[in-house]
Amino acid sequence: DFVFVVKVVLSLLVLFLMYDSVSGENERGTLSLVLSASFRRSGFIAGKFLGGLITSFVAVSLCGALTLAVMAFSSSVELGGEHIVRIVAIFFACFLSLGVYCAVSLLISAVTRRSSTALLVAILVWVMSIGFLPSVSVQAARFLFPMPSQEEVHRRLAAAAESIGPQLRASQKAFSQAVRTNKVTSDLRLENHELTVEAARLRWQGSREGLNRMSAQRRAAKLLMVSSPAGTLELAAASLAGTDVEAIRHFLSAARAFAVDFGRFIRSQITDRANWSKDQMPGFKEHFEPFGDAMARTTWSLLVTVFIAAICFLAAQVVFSRYEVRPG
Repeated sequence: DFVFVVKVVLSLLVLFLMYDSVSGENERGTLSLVLSASFRRSGFIAGKFLGGLITSFVAVSLCGALTLAVMAFSSSVELGGEHIVRIVAIFFACFLSLGVYCAVSLLISAVTRRSSTALLVAILVWVMSIGFLPSVSVQAARFLFPMPSQEEVHRRLAAAAESIGPQLRASQKAFSQAVRTNKVTSDLRLENHELTVEAARLRWQGSREGLNRMSAQRRAAKLLMVSSPAGTLELAAASLAGTDVEAIRHFLSAARAFAVDFGRFIRSQITDRANWSKDQMPGFKEHFEPFGDAMARTTWSLLVTVFIAAICFLAAQVVFSRYEVRPG
């Protein structure tokens, strides 16, 4: 999983590479030498941050190239133009996420005086970002928007079936008797079809609330996860890849629209069997959420990621401007 590698492995690698950017230089006595050469402190922090971004870009590019190579040589994966665009967008989200870790590492290194302390704080921040904040956000979203229990779902479906069940069973029984006696009429076919469609509609209404609750949970979790670059990356990648709840809702809406069209086709064939033709049968094509819609839902979280990185970078600049340098 490419996103997992970036979220866990590369983020930790960035922290290990940059946790002593300031405190380590100061302990070794090289920081005073650098600043004594008329080198501006703001330029020092900017250079460290730029180096971290370049390292992050190279790491993401290598992992991304390996992922694309595996997908390209896989016979079960077909990559189209939009798929490539989505993958590139996911790579960009990964790069932004690592940029936050670069800025946070710089800030930690500027605040702490010793490299050992900076390392402990960096690891703590990483654990909070990877595990604690996403977990708390998900649990809070589940508490705010609880999913209906299985018993409640079954009870609703049973109630929906009971509202039309006797009429549907009577129609099916009459239709079966007519088939056995070869006395099937168009009215009987039409009645059985319409009752079957109505039963399916009621079942859909009974199960739709669970999907709405799941969508509300996702929106709440996404809002709560903005402080965690790892959580934001995971949600953004799911949106761009078309595997989140909103993409599922889009697919189910397309399936529902197809069911309505197919029902109309069946009804027209029942009432006009003489002109029946299989060529008129509507077909269903797998519908994916347009990339523009997925990107629109993801843009604000990516902007929040950039904002957090900018705030941490500026804070590191302010702290370092008052940093006490050890003589070399």
